[in-house]
Amino acid sequence: MDLSDDIAYGVHDLEDAIALGLVDEGDFRECVSEAGSAPFLDLLKTRYPEECGNDVYDYFVSRLFAESNWRKRFIGRLVQHLEFKGQKLVVSVFEAIQSDPKSLLPADAYARFTIREDVRAICDYVAGMTDNFLLKTYDRLFSPRMGSVFDKL
Repeated sequence: MDLSDDIAYGVHDLEDAIALGLVDEGDFRECVSEAGSAPFLDLLKTRYPEECGNDVYDYFVSRLFAESNWRKRFIGRLVQHLEFKGQKLVVSVFEAIQSDPKSLLPADAYARFTIREDVRAICDYVAGMTDNFLLKTYDRLFSPRMGSVFDKL
């Protein structure tokens, strides 16, 4: 949940910075590339095909820096997409741990799991993760290149 909150706050801080003129469209385009935004742009094109046209990046950025109604609409689209990614991380880690709690939970969390014999101990464990720890855990569980045999889960 912290990750989703951080994402939402960060995106709304971006909206404020744009509205106050602290970030201009040129600076944004330099820092946020079309290639780096490809998964999000693909989602927009799929979800709003008649609205976006062929150049989804240009359409999105120009609306982000347009009048406040357009900006609010596109900030909203950005927050829904990023919150979804945060939720996917949390759910994926939870489901993986639930599939093999003895192997994937640390000893203290596993002891709580066996006492209560319910998934609340797993929920509490995942909810207590910092953003960085959640990301590292996700990478260790799902990325073939991440982690080491010496890493504790």
